[in-house]
Amino acid sequence: MLLQAPETPHTWWWLFPLLTLLGGVAGGIVGGFLSKRGEIAAIQSQIGTVLSQNERIVESTERIKRQLTEETWAKQRHWELKRDTAIEIMRLFGSLLEGSRNVFEAAIKKRQADAGGDPDSKAKASKQYEDSYVHFAAAMTMYWQQEEIAKLVFSAPISEKIGVLKRKFQALVAEYYQAGGMSPRSEALYVELQAAKEELAKALRLELQIP
Repeated sequence: MLLQAPETPHTWWWLFPLLTLLGGVAGGIVGGFLSKRGEIAAIQSQIGTVLSQNERIVESTERIKRQLTEETWAKQRHWELKRDTAIEIMRLFGSLLEGSRNVFEAAIKKRQADAGGDPDSKAKASKQYEDSYVHFAAAMTMYWQQEEIAKLVFSAPISEKIGVLKRKFQALVAEYYQAGGMSPRSEALYVELQAAKEELAKALRLELQIP
C-alpha cells in the first residue's frame, strides 16, 4: 500500500484569514470598550466639575443672600435711628417752646415786681424766673444731646437746621430776659423760630421719605 502523502499547506489556507478576522473583531471590541470607558470617565469628570461649580454657585448665592439681609437690616436700623431722633427732636422743640413761654411770663412778672419795689414780690418773681430758666436750660441740654446724635445719623444739612433752631431759641430767651418780656425783636425772633421749625420738619420728612 502506498504511503499517504502529507497534506499540503494549501489545506489550511482558511486559517490565516480566520485568525485575522478574529483579531480584528477582538481589537474592535477591546477598542470600543476602551473608547466607551474613556467617554464614561470624561462624563464622570464633567459631572464632577458641574457639581463642584453648582456647590460654589449655591455657596455664593447664600453669601449674597446673607449680605443683602445684613445690608437691609443695617439700612432699616439706620432709618429707625433717624426716625427716633427726629421724633425726639420735635418733642424737645415742644418742650423748649413751652419753656421759652414760661421764661417770657416770668420775665414780665419780674419786670413788674422790680418796678413795684416790694422786696418780697421781687424775691418771688426772681425765684420764679430762675426756676423757669432752669427748666428751659434742662430742655436745651437734652436738645443739644439729640443734636449731637443727629450729626451721626442725619446728613449735614439736617444737622445744621437743628443747630439753627437751637440758636433761635437761645436768642429768643435772651431777648425776653433783656426786654423783660415781649419786644419787637423778640416778636421777629419768634417768627424766625417758627420758620426754622417748618424748614427742619420739611427736611426731616424728605430725608426719611415720609409724604
